[in-house]
Amino acid sequence: PAYERGSSLLPDCKTAVASSDYDTGRCYRFISSTVDTYASLLDWGQLKEELFCLPDDLVSVSELVIVATSYLEDHPEKLSLGASRLILTALREKFPCR
Repeated sequence: PAYERGSSLLPDCKTAVASSDYDTGRCYRFISSTVDTYASLLDWGQLKEELFCLPDDLVSVSELVIVATSYLEDHPEKLSLGASRLILTALREKFPCR
């Protein structure tokens, strides 16, 4: 089960983007935790394939907040889904592996 839904995360992310205060708050922590967990699962060989590939010039969590917020706003029909799932989907669309 998903403990956090897109609908409950979006308001915090919109506030972060509107105030340009990306590096604090629940949205930042949730997205950084989701990406860290994904990286750990990948390192441990628990995933069959990479879901997304960040550029070599390292993307900041602030940029990930913008990407995720944009995705959530553009897909209101999916906000009932788990927030981690939606964040990973947003990153997969924005940073596909080639």
